[in-house]
Amino acid sequence: DCFEHGGSFYGAFDADGLAGAAVLESRFIGRDRDQLQLKFLHVSRRHRGTGLGSRLFGRALARARELGARRLYVSATPSENTIAFYAGVGCRLVDELDPELFALEPKDIHLECAVPQTLVTPLVVAGLVLPEFHPEGPGSDSVRVFLVRSAGHCVLFDAGVGEGSALIDDLYRPDRVPLAAALSEAGVSEDEVTAVVASHLHFDHCGGNGLFAGRPIFVQRRELEAAGAPGYSVPDWVDPPGVRYVELDGAHALSETVFLVPTPGHTAGHQSLVVRDGDRVEIVVGQAAYSAEEFQFFGPGESDSSRDPERRSRYLASNASFDPDAYQRSLEALHALGPDLAHFSHDSRVWRPDFAGSRLDRLGVESPSLRAPR
Repeated sequence: DCFEHGGSFYGAFDADGLAGAAVLESRFIGRDRDQLQLKFLHVSRRHRGTGLGSRLFGRALARARELGARRLYVSATPSENTIAFYAGVGCRLVDELDPELFALEPKDIHLECAVPQTLVTPLVVAGLVLPEFHPEGPGSDSVRVFLVRSAGHCVLFDAGVGEGSALIDDLYRPDRVPLAAALSEAGVSEDEVTAVVASHLHFDHCGGNGLFAGRPIFVQRRELEAAGAPGYSVPDWVDPPGVRYVELDGAHALSETVFLVPTPGHTAGHQSLVVRDGDRVEIVVGQAAYSAEEFQFFGPGESDSSRDPERRSRYLASNASFDPDAYQRSLEALHALGPDLAHFSHDSRVWRPDFAGSRLDRLGVESPSLRAPR
């Protein structure tokens, strides 16, 4: 009956058929009638671990926001992997059980997720093969851009890898996902993007800028100046026809909830994006840190004397190509904002304050009670 009374259904397909699905109820529940139930979420076994489940959950969360819900209610199978997944996308134990749903599934773990008024959605737009001379090479890499949606705004953070550079194709062999297709997967068209933020102007972050001719692209002035140097990037991607840069000299508010902050270190004019949504702080780090471990390493409670010197040297040599001291100060400044979530351009994992600990601990559930039978 969910379909008959207006529920929302989402499916992901591969060549063999349905790879995953999510179903969102349309009838509000809870004492304040401000919750919607995620009625179903499933990803086929061979697609697990690919981020498909998170994307389907994100689509349901975005739809819940459109419908005016404040929270998403989830009745989850009591297995460790299932609960760890929901913890990883921001769910926690409910404050108040829904009596009807609890009566239906008394053995489930009942969770809720706050529906943010500003949504940050990661979109994978390319895979790269890193050559030996790359600081993280040889090996493989992925490139993410981020869609940031709030009232009246649809901002794209970075624009991925462009097309038409034989040098880039030869060195990195990019496996591109067209921006239009990535945006469509998130339920947005290119025309709905109101502005673009350039974290920096290396080739794997600015390649799609030309798709947004005439729309503002926010960039730090120092970055735009640096990008003119030979070999810095792909000139046609930095300066495509119709590009409209808005040059910044420091922090900038895009809206009441979305802010840009300079985070130099990887480059002279790198910047990151900060979302303040009520008490929640969410950061799109970009490449101010290459990975979640790197971001964690420079977190609070640590000093240079207590940090592993080999790891510190490796991180600085790999990612702090412009200024190692500025790089470290930038990461410490981001931590000082008290983020609840942090996203990265080249790491699919989302950092949280308990990144080094168990994802189950966040729910107040002891791991042993959730272990599946062996």
